[in-house]
Amino acid sequence: MKILSLNMSGWGNTAKRRRLSSLIQSGVFEMCLLQETKRSDFDDFMIQNLWGNYNVDWLTKESTGKRNLWSELLDFKLNNEKGEWVLGGDFNAILKVDERKGCNGGGLRNEREEFGLFVDLVELSDIPVVGKNFSWFSADSKSMSRIDHFLLSEGFIDKGGISGQWIGNHDISDHCPIWLLCSNLDWGPKPFKFNNCWTRHLEFNSFVTNLWRNLNINGKKAFVIKEKLKLLKEGLKV
Repeated sequence: MKILSLNMSGWGNTAKRRRLSSLIQSGVFEMCLLQETKRSDFDDFMIQNLWGNYNVDWLTKESTGKRNLWSELLDFKLNNEKGEWVLGGDFNAILKVDERKGCNGGGLRNEREEFGLFVDLVELSDIPVVGKNFSWFSADSKSMSRIDHFLLSEGFIDKGGISGQWIGNHDISDHCPIWLLCSNLDWGPKPFKFNNCWTRHLEFNSFVTNLWRNLNINGKKAFVIKEKLKLLKEGLKV
């Protein structure tokens, strides 16, 4: 599935929407996630004109603030059957220190840790980025951040053949559009994903130590480590 996400920074004029419509149709996207349109009313004509044809379903959701949204999503996950997840958009938060440049603020570290904890708890992955390093730029380009993300469940990555997320050029907003890259090519083994919340479990250290010691794998060192991590990953999932 080809999915596009963009913080529009306002619905804008006809020229701006025409540029967005051209981007949507050029990529043959099957889904488009728009944020901060700064509009409360939409109708079929507006969306169909943007999409380029009548065969489109759409819905809107009022902004509730990022922390409220994270809480709502976590509650939804905990109270519903297990399924595959795709979260995309402007989270207004980063996961790593090097995803922000030229921005200062005393609460940024706490915000980063809080966002990282949310990602761990919903068991999603921030897949590798291609294109640019940042998705938002200030007017003078002295400040920049990667606050737009796609967060995916492992099953969706496998089934969709997802190989990464692309950050495009920004010309109609101070945010860049981002979209998923889908490919059936074999990119090698997926990286071992470690959830920081595991370490808070009282039996985590002893469980990992005992499991690692009892894994008998023969071969070259690199092969042994790779196979042990694979089995450790399966053990942590149980």
